[in-house]
Amino acid sequence: MLKYLQETTVWDKIDYNIPGHIYVIDERKQCIGYIKAGTNDVIWFKIPSRNFSKTHRKFKDVTKQFA
Repeated sequence: MLKYLQETTVWDKIDYNIPGHIYVIDERKQCIGYIKAGTNDVIWFKIPSRNFSKTHRKFKDVTKQFA
């Protein structure tokens, strides 16, 4: 089952805006795509991102909105 996680991290120590995208995570906990903030289209990766990390970031599970 796919999970959709919206980033809610507050980046208050930088001088520019980082949008909170929605990331698509598979059952192996690899990021396989994302939805740019302000859009509804999923951008799928050809190869799952193994560099995706939730360290030092906050997320909200929004899977129910996409079921």
